[in-house]
Amino acid sequence: MDNYTIFVDENITNSTVDAETTSHEIIIACTLIFILVGTVGIGGNMLVMLSVMCNRKMRSSMTNLLIMNLAFADLLIMVFGIPEIVVFMRNTGWSLGLVTCKINRYVLVAALYGSILTLVALSVERWVFYACIMK
Repeated sequence: MDNYTIFVDENITNSTVDAETTSHEIIIACTLIFILVGTVGIGGNMLVMLSVMCNRKMRSSMTNLLIMNLAFADLLIMVFGIPEIVVFMRNTGWSLGLVTCKINRYVLVAALYGSILTLVALSVERWVFYACIMK
């Protein structure tokens, strides 16, 4: 049996973060870009979901349902991911509490996995359509 020794540096837990490492101009420019990207992303994904939900014929297609699922996952990434990036760029640390941090991380990871797996399902569905049905 091997013995392991773990050294803990106490300075890590007591370190402070310098809030002035990024200039205010860069923060404002990046924030405006993220607002633009977020507005277009949230609006576009909501329009995709609304168009699939409101049209009965579009709801009957598996491809459209997968696209709606992808739009929902991307919407979650926009809503939960962009504010986290802005907080990270401010370089002040997470200020919304431990529970909010864990919920935010869980939703982001679940949405990313959902987005990736939806793209895989969409690719398989398209392959089956072209390879098997179109023969």
